[in-house]
Amino acid sequence: MLNKEQMSLREIQLAMLEVLKEIHQICEENHLTYYIAYGTLLGAVRHNGFIPWDDDTDIWMPREDFEKFKEIFRQSNYKIGNLKFCNRANTEKYMFYLPRVSDTRYQYIMEKSQQPIGDMGVFVDIYPMDTVEAYDDKVRRIRKKIGNINGMYRFYIDYKESSSPIKTILKAPLHFILRFIYGKNYPKRVDARVEKLIAQIAQENGNILALLGWEIENELHYDAAKCKERILVDFEDTKVWAPKEYDYILKLIYGDYMQLPDEEARNPHHEYIIVKK
Repeated sequence: MLNKEQMSLREIQLAMLEVLKEIHQICEENHLTYYIAYGTLLGAVRHNGFIPWDDDTDIWMPREDFEKFKEIFRQSNYKIGNLKFCNRANTEKYMFYLPRVSDTRYQYIMEKSQQPIGDMGVFVDIYPMDTVEAYDDKVRRIRKKIGNINGMYRFYIDYKESSSPIKTILKAPLHFILRFIYGKNYPKRVDARVEKLIAQIAQENGNILALLGWEIENELHYDAAKCKERILVDFEDTKVWAPKEYDYILKLIYGDYMQLPDEEARNPHHEYIIVKK
């Protein structure tokens, strides 16, 4: 498989677009809400499609819709057609709390190690969004705990990805300690730990919208009232849902978002390759 020809960035984008279209269709048929987010939203507004150098696709889902979306996949053993709902419990070497919906006709391979991530292929990142009453010290403390859990699990998965054999050897004892503590069920238990913490602070119809399950360095949070309405926007050759107040969101994330970055910064930011199976 590693001898197969690597797909170009544009080929990956077009394959991701097909995954996004299928997610859109599933959500429309089941009356679920999603919004394109981050670089995908910026691409829609600034480029009417992908940012030319972007190598992923992001969508937000309100927690209630996310759980229903996940259940649709769970009822089909997490696979619908060529699409797989990938998470830490069902995909070998998958390290993130955030799941990905992946087209399994392709194979995702880590660039550094040349190792595949289970059967994951071209993907769309799914961000479950929660609301809290206020973004206070309690929320920050819980998010720090979540960041530590995610960071430890990431270490558990990718400690062999160290840049030198010496670093790998030094990290190995902690890896085996984690394996001893959590056992073979570590991948299934880690998400439950994160979600238990989220449940301590998330409130239905809270004033602040936030991504609680991600690492602590992502401190961004949003006025929930400004993120409820959505509109259809052009994206490549289709239309997808975006927040109506996209200007408010993009300014928070990127500042002057219509300004192109310097040319040397116009590069993909994930270290992976994709091949067709």
